[in-house]
Amino acid sequence: MTTTDPTTQASETEPRRSTVTLSEALAFLDPENPDHWNKDGSPKMAVLEDLTGGNLTRADAEKDPNYLTRDLARQAKADAPPAPLDAPAEAEQGDPPRRRRSRAGRG
Repeated sequence: MTTTDPTTQASETEPRRSTVTLSEALAFLDPENPDHWNKDGSPKMAVLEDLTGGNLTRADAEKDPNYLTRDLARQAKADAPPAPLDAPAEAEQGDPPRRRRSRAGRG
């Protein structure tokens, strides 16, 4: 699965189309990126509007279950479990399971 960066800008002649919900946009905000946050720690509405392609109010954002302040986003990032490592290929996991021979047809 390929992850698309929702901040990728469309060309000037092509209008930007929203592919991100408000919840996804809020989850995308980087607590270490000052361009995503106001001085009071709230998400910048212009960033959320750019990501979603819609006109939003602060109340819309605050009602969303993914709404976080910058401090809470930092804490969530610190508490997140590390990303799992890719599982080793089957050959590296040891011998493949043995197949049981069918007794049907013996006789």
